[in-house]
Amino acid sequence: MLTRYAMAITMPEGSITMSEGYGQVATLAGLCEALDRIPGHLLKSVTLDQGSVLTVDLMPPMFLLEGHDLSVFDSLDSLVGHVEPVDAMREDFRVFDSVGRRVGLRGEGVNFKGRSNWGGRTIAEPLVPAVFEPEVLAAVLRRHVDSVGYDRFGVSEEWVRDASLQDLVGCVVRLGG
Repeated sequence: MLTRYAMAITMPEGSITMSEGYGQVATLAGLCEALDRIPGHLLKSVTLDQGSVLTVDLMPPMFLLEGHDLSVFDSLDSLVGHVEPVDAMREDFRVFDSVGRRVGLRGEGVNFKGRSNWGGRTIAEPLVPAVFEPEVLAAVLRRHVDSVGYDRFGVSEEWVRDASLQDLVGCVVRLGG
């Protein structure tokens, strides 16, 4: 319940599922878009469901894009365990969850001496305000399937062109990236 501030949330077109309700991806997209419009000083006190703090959980698998290289991780923990803290400080990593929500990486507590570095930890968290880019993730996954080869994924070029984000995620995860 929002007090002193109310906002209607319009779900994206074409988001109705076969059960005639809004799907998980559409609901998350609508909420992320709406939360971005709430002024920051009010966003700190947003509550839902009798006082529980409203949070939007990341939805694995996670996709790490470094240049044109794509890596797939089954959880946020496995992604964080893979990325060295000093690498998390680089600007050329882009991370998405399975619905296209951007995730920020940062290294904390990294010690530098000359050309060496050690210690620290990698932290991954949703970008605030939320950055929701399902069309970007879909384009990345299409490019990945194209570069690896349609036959390796057992799909056609036409299927990839017309596939939904959920279908592309399933296709790439099924083959292990």
